[in-house]
Amino acid sequence: MSSCAMADVWMADFGGPLLYQGMAVYEVEIKAVLLALADAANGEGVLCCPPVGLIARKTGMSADEVLFVMDALRAHGFLRAEHDWQPGAIVEIMLGRSS
Repeated sequence: MSSCAMADVWMADFGGPLLYQGMAVYEVEIKAVLLALADAANGEGVLCCPPVGLIARKTGMSADEVLFVMDALRAHGFLRAEHDWQPGAIVEIMLGRSS
């Protein structure tokens, strides 16, 4: 667990909902998913992606909702991933560096 990454998520301001594929992704969804990811991150916000089902259990969202939020975060530059969201894929949380 990275307390630095988690603190960054708590303090992040996303400027309102993110628009992705014509749908709004709200800050409560964004922070829930990012906190679940930050819980697995090292001090630099880099992690091996946990199983989507685990993120879903931690956030109370469905697996499909988690994947949608993660795709939206990647599209907006808040997440970088080597591959799709497979367990063990390297993921980096990119707060403060969105495109």
